[in-house]
Amino acid sequence: MKLPQKSEAIKSLAEMGEELNEAKGDTDAFLSEIGEIGPDELDFTDDDELSEDEKGVVEKIKTPEDAKKVLNTSIDDLQRVVDSLDGLYGQVEEELTEASIKRYTAKYASSLISLAEETDKALVDSKEALAHWAFLKRARKVKPAAVAPATNDSIDQVFANVEKSNWPLTAVLT
Repeated sequence: MKLPQKSEAIKSLAEMGEELNEAKGDTDAFLSEIGEIGPDELDFTDDDELSEDEKGVVEKIKTPEDAKKVLNTSIDDLQRVVDSLDGLYGQVEEELTEASIKRYTAKYASSLISLAEETDKALVDSKEALAHWAFLKRARKVKPAAVAPATNDSIDQVFANVEKSNWPLTAVLT
């Protein structure tokens, strides 16, 4: 078996690091969004969009406590994925600094191949986790923002401000 060149291995390590960092960022952002969802914000009335697996989870959510358990499970799962990606990113960064120093042997190449395989598995796991928990994000009910009704005073104030700001233009047009 012919070993890849040392420069190719270093380039591959750098690419792995970028992929891991990007996947970690995506998963971490998704985790933050899921973490902001309250159990009372979930609405599964649109069952047509759910896959069979998602329907199985939704059927078990009968109370806000059940929803809280599902949300906590998703948060724990996503956090585990983020931690895994972060750990692998650290390993890749460490290998990048050592790769230029170490003698490039079959044994060392084998350890880099193992790291690459582990990275691939972690990236697949990240994508699967995001896909699995995406239905929670889709089911989030957006609460309408409270808007104070406009009063005649506030409308009059807006018109007065517009007149003041357009005064030179109004004088030219009249």
